[in-house]
Amino acid sequence: MTVFKTFLKLVNKNKGQLILYTVLLITFTCITISSDNANMNYVDVKPDVIIVDNDNTKLSRHLKKYFKDNANVKENVDNVEDELFYRFSSYVIYIPEGFEGSVINGNMKEIEYKSVDDYGSSLASILLNKYLSLLDIYNERDVDDLILKMDSSLKSNTKVEVSSSLDTDKLSKAEFYYSFMNYSLLAGCIYTLVVIISIFREKNILKRNIISSMNYNKLNKQLLLSSLLFGVIIWLIYVLLSFIIVGRVMLTANGLCIIALSFIFLLYCLAIGFLVANLISNKNAISGIINVISLGTSFLCGSFVRLEFLPANVLKISKFIPNYYYIDAIDKLVGIEKISLVTLKPILLNVVVLVITTIVFILVAGIISSKKRKIA
Repeated sequence: MTVFKTFLKLVNKNKGQLILYTVLLITFTCITISSDNANMNYVDVKPDVIIVDNDNTKLSRHLKKYFKDNANVKENVDNVEDELFYRFSSYVIYIPEGFEGSVINGNMKEIEYKSVDDYGSSLASILLNKYLSLLDIYNERDVDDLILKMDSSLKSNTKVEVSSSLDTDKLSKAEFYYSFMNYSLLAGCIYTLVVIISIFREKNILKRNIISSMNYNKLNKQLLLSSLLFGVIIWLIYVLLSFIIVGRVMLTANGLCIIALSFIFLLYCLAIGFLVANLISNKNAISGIINVISLGTSFLCGSFVRLEFLPANVLKISKFIPNYYYIDAIDKLVGIEKISLVTLKPILLNVVVLVITTIVFILVAGIISSKKRKIA
């Protein structure tokens, strides 16, 4: 109990840094959630289109009406090139003179266009091709009959719905929170364990412990158990905060799997913290070590920027860092429709990597600690 009480006293003395990491976690998550409106709901986006009508007939006016129903149409634009250059518009359609007559005669004139390389121009191109394809299919000789048939076909729209039993919006928030928790948990564990264990490893205190009645191995075990209890308390606080910030979605199968995964990651954080604590004896180097390990790996592994937005070269490097497999597993969990042993298979590799790394770090830390004791 003596080791445990001393451990708690030292944690309380250094609680300011832990509070800072917690505040960063809450602040970053709240800012990201409030600024990110992306969800899985389908949104009908209308492209910005300029139409230059050189025909001015029933059919050309019908084409313009069709685009007005499906896009933001601009007419009588003074400088088309500037509109495209500054991306005020995505697509320009030039209806040629004699267009209606060429359609009726069965020899439709080609409609010229200009575009920029963006989503709006692609959508406008699809709309135009759909209209021209229908003109070619009907091959009607009477303009009024052709327009009636065209209206009948064009009004047969398909309602697009994204069907999913998942609350993707809330799960996306959980993904942000637990991905950033990678940094807060790792930095908090490394900082606390390095500071506290370095105190226990000071020469005078170490010699006292060696000659005391307490077995050195027992002391190490108590330090490990104290570190584990400390980590679990911090982890529980972070999980509780996730319920407050994200909501009841954390009680779903996906949410509970994310929580379980974060506990495995906690053990990894404690292991690397214990290893670093046994490697480092200089307290002045703590800040630099925390920045290199926690901040550096978090940037590389997608804690601050989503994995899909990271450059390919960065992703290649990140796959050598265990943190990547934690964040990648969260990303996969959020996209699973129904949790089962089959759907969880792709995540098992990530879990295995974290578990093996944790065991290796603990074993290496034990070996280093034992050697340092002999030297002392």
